[in-house]
Amino acid sequence: MLQGYLNPGRQPLDREMIYLTPLIESTKNVLSKMASMDAEFKGVYFKNSLRVLGDVSGVIGISGKTEGTVIITFLWNLAKRVIANIMDVKENEINAEMIHDGVGEIINMISGSAKKSLLEVSYDFQLSIPTIIVGWGHEVGHPENATIAVLTFDVGDQAFVLHVSLTHK
Repeated sequence: MLQGYLNPGRQPLDREMIYLTPLIESTKNVLSKMASMDAEFKGVYFKNSLRVLGDVSGVIGISGKTEGTVIITFLWNLAKRVIANIMDVKENEINAEMIHDGVGEIINMISGSAKKSLLEVSYDFQLSIPTIIVGWGHEVGHPENATIAVLTFDVGDQAFVLHVSLTHK
C-alpha cells in the first residue's frame, strides 16, 4: 500500500515522538476496545506529498498553539471490517454511510484520547469535528512546511495508517 511513497531514511526526532507516541497508543487502544482488534504498530515514516494512499480517510483539524491535522486512512475492506466489529454486525450489513460515520468516530476517539497526554506536555489545541474523504489517492492539505509523519499499523494481514502533521507555535 505504501511502497515507494515514503521516505524510509528519515527517523523520528525525540521531540516528534513526544506527540506521536500518544497517538500510537490511542490508536491501538481505540481499535482494541471499540473493535476488539489488535492494531500492531509497525513504524514511523515521513512523506512530502499531500496524497493519501487509501480509500477512506477521517480527518481531524487541530488549531490553537499547536496546529495541523491527524488523519486515519483505511482501505475500504478493512474499514468495513473494523466498523462491523464496532457495531457487532456482519460485514455485509455495513453500508457506505456506516463506514463514513464509523471512520469519523474512530479518528475523533483517537484524537480525543491523545489530547489528554499532549496537554500534559504543553501542546495546547482544539480539535475540529471529523471530516471524511473517500476515493483512492485523495489529497489532504497540511500546514505549510510541516513535517508529515505516517504511522503504519497492521490488523491481521491488512494495513492502515495515521498521518500526523503538527506545528507548535
